Amino acid sequence: MGAATLAVLLQEVDWSGYLQTIGFSGVAATSPVLLIFPAAMSAHPKALEPDATTSPDGAVGESVPPSIASTEPTVAVASGLSPAARSIWPVILWVTVPFWLLMTATRVASYMVRVATVPDVKIAEPFERTLQHVVLFVVLIFFYRLAFAIGWPKQRRWLAALGHMALAAVFAALATPVLTLAIDLMNSEMKWLAEMTAGDGALTEQLREWASSGILAVSVPDFFLSYWFGLLLVFGARTYLDLRDHKLRLARLEGETVRARLQALRMQLHPHFLFNTLHSVSGLIDSRPAVARQIIVRLGDLLRRTLRDGGSDLVPLAREIDFVRNYLEIQQLRFPDRLRFAINIEPAVHDAMVPGLILQPLAENAVLHGASEEDECVQVTIEARQIIDSSQLTRWLELNVHNTGNAHAEGVGSGAHIGIGNTRERLRALYGDQCLVELSEPAQGGFLARLRIPLREGVVG
Repeated sequence: MGAATLAVLLQEVDWSGYLQTIGFSGVAATSPVLLIFPAAMSAHPKALEPDATTSPDGAVGESVPPSIASTEPTVAVASGLSPAARSIWPVILWVTVPFWLLMTATRVASYMVRVATVPDVKIAEPFERTLQHVVLFVVLIFFYRLAFAIGWPKQRRWLAALGHMALAAVFAALATPVLTLAIDLMNSEMKWLAEMTAGDGALTEQLREWASSGILAVSVPDFFLSYWFGLLLVFGARTYLDLRDHKLRLARLEGETVRARLQALRMQLHPHFLFNTLHSVSGLIDSRPAVARQIIVRLGDLLRRTLRDGGSDLVPLAREIDFVRNYLEIQQLRFPDRLRFAINIEPAVHDAMVPGLILQPLAENAVLHGASEEDECVQVTIEARQIIDSSQLTRWLELNVHNTGNAHAEGVGSGAHIGIGNTRERLRALYGDQCLVELSEPAQGGFLARLRIPLREGVVG
């Protein structure tokens, strides 16, 4: 029963990947181990059935038809290990080395205290105890790597549990023989090793002596629990690193999603702005051709600016104001008697970073629903100022676009226009809840669009 269970368990392990991981990739193809285990697997009735395969980390993968697995036997070795498999050894060493050093120091110190308090008890010397733990450390890290290879698969978990218990039991059972071997190595005659290899029943007699003396009753539980405690630390460290990497991947994907969303919103603005400007030019070609040519030249300059800033989500406010000023000059050529504009910027916010093309849609709405709807001259005023919140020790950038035209033409609060809706979406994507888009009718008349975002300074090349 035990041999059959072990055979089924061993077939769950990717031995070629395991040998390659521990450094035997050069001889993996000719290793006798790889010749023995396939034979054992073929003897098991379910060894060649298509089933869920277990990765070196214990994860269950997709089923692989036998034809594919048999026709390409070297693909797994040639393709190398997955990043997760390559990262197991550093985790094991980083956790196990300090853990085992602590176990070694604790046990050596406790045995020294026991010798000092009970002089009649014969216990191994500290150096021999240390040598025992050095040998067991090599065994321990390989057992931990094998534990990762067994993993905790979704299918036949009882086999995985038996495998982990067997590894812990074997490690605990090795503690006393390794200590005895360490003591014998310190003896120049090395009588114990010679007696154990003589084959005259000395090994059986030694096991009986260990059992009757109570050494195994003390040693086996001690090292059994130490094995499990260290394994839990390693699995915990690995889980923490996986969760950290998962969070980093999510953050990276979220950032890429936001950038893609912002780029899509910017691309929505470009044809909208271009269409409106060209539409205004088309009405001037016959009646005012000289003005139409000036508008086309200035429009070319604006398009070059949009191409220059196309890859940047944020641009300096001074650059954005320069763009809006050129746009309003174009519209002033179109409405020379009905449009005036003024731009007031506080010196403290010239280097503030703002989303590119954030003011142009507001200025466009002010012109299209102000000057184009009124017979009288409309004044468009753009202001940028710093607001300091002393209660929260934060600085805000406030941008105001005001026009003296008909406020009801804007559709206050509806957000139906492409420019206003696009502005809301972009600010929400960049700043979340730390932004304000407010449309209102001020007491002095006209229409006011107010933006408020965190004031951040930077340099963009």
